[in-house]
Amino acid sequence: MAPARFYEPTEAGRELSEVMLALQHWGSKWATLTPEHAHPGVVLWGWVTFGLDRDRLPQRRVLVRFDYPTDESPARLTWAFVISA
Repeated sequence: MAPARFYEPTEAGRELSEVMLALQHWGSKWATLTPEHAHPGVVLWGWVTFGLDRDRLPQRRVLVRFDYPTDESPARLTWAFVISA
């Protein structure tokens, strides 16, 4: 198992967190999001891009197919092509 990795923000990064919290507050007040804004493919992209632990994948390319049976659009089928670490 790979050792844990930790990120410690710089002073500039810590100051930026105040800006991000202000944007979150603004969005909570003014943004109107509906289920149409949360397509599962967008959520999947975010997870593959930022949350997937690639060290746990085989040491080769991985292709994964995702079907969204309740989605009537052409985007009901999504592929994720992942290259491990």
